[in-house]
Order: sequence, then structure tokens, then C-alpha cells
Amino acid sequence: MLKNSNYIQMCHYCVNSIAQETGEHEVHKEDCKHSPNMVFKKYLGYFSNCSIAIEEAKKIYPKSKGCKYCCGVTMLVETKKLV
Repeated sequence: MLKNSNYIQMCHYCVNSIAQETGEHEVHKEDCKHSPNMVFKKYLGYFSNCSIAIEEAKKIYPKSKGCKYCCGVTMLVETKKLV
């Protein structure tokens, strides 16, 4: 039996190909209710956390950030790095 602290939950991530009004492209977990329509979704891959998915998205869209609903904690950390 695995302990919870040793268990890493992998998730599929995507990025919205349409930028927000601020020019940023939002990264979402595949099952996020705020994820874009399939037409505007670019699959990023299967990652252990949102930070890695955001870094992958930045290779395509340099102004990428995490969704505040499914990547909330990561989004706050990324924002603090910019300040």
C-alpha cells in the first residue's frame, strides 16, 4: 500500500490557444470545468504538476499562466516570481 505522501497524481494538461485580454494563455488540467472548447485546446502532455505544464506551455506561448481554478496554488507562486 502506498502512503499518500509518496503518491504523485499525474494529470493531462492543455493550454488555451486563444489568449485572454491580458495576452496570457491559460493552462488547465484536462478535466477543469473552465477548460476551453476542444477547438481552442492544445494538448501539452501528462505531468506531475501544473508548474511543469506551464513551463511546457511557455515553449509555445511565452505568456502562459495556470488557471486559478485547477492550478490555483501554482498560479499564485508564478505571479509572486514576477514581482
